Amino acid sequence: MAVANHPILTSGVGACILAMASTEAAMGVFLAAIRWQHAPKAVEAWSKLRTVRGKIDLIEAEASLSSKAHKVLAVQTMDKFISISRRRNKLAHGFFGIVTDRENQFAWREGASAGRRMAAGLATSSMRETPKPPTWIYTPRDFSSLAQDCGDTFALISKMVDILPIMHAFQDEPI
Repeated sequence: MAVANHPILTSGVGACILAMASTEAAMGVFLAAIRWQHAPKAVEAWSKLRTVRGKIDLIEAEASLSSKAHKVLAVQTMDKFISISRRRNKLAHGFFGIVTDRENQFAWREGASAGRRMAAGLATSSMRETPKPPTWIYTPRDFSSLAQDCGDTFALISKMVDILPIMHAFQDEPI
């Protein structure tokens, strides 16, 4: 069975993609809530960024322009978001294969495509074998754990977004 046709793998990866997309969108709402009166400008800057690192840097910068309390909330929220982003990136930037002698276990390997690895091996001047990237085994539990952690992070972001308008109401000067 091809990897793309394996229902457990495709549903696990799909759940992770959807959960992470929702969580990342919630971080955009969090950014807008931090900047409150400058939300359109902040969201426009957010929408132009493509990497998680860039988005995190933007939230840190915008939170620093606000109050110390905003910075504390941003750090708490971003720690969780960074953690799931790393796990998601590991899944997104690798190659899957099916472990044929075990049910619903998937081999994951990081690195370039097989063709590129082979071409790199052909380009070497020695007869030594090209190094193989490390391989991990994933089970459906790993996918559900990441999707659940995305959901938990989404809930945390929602709580923070609920708190921010109250904080803005008690500030002496507008942000």
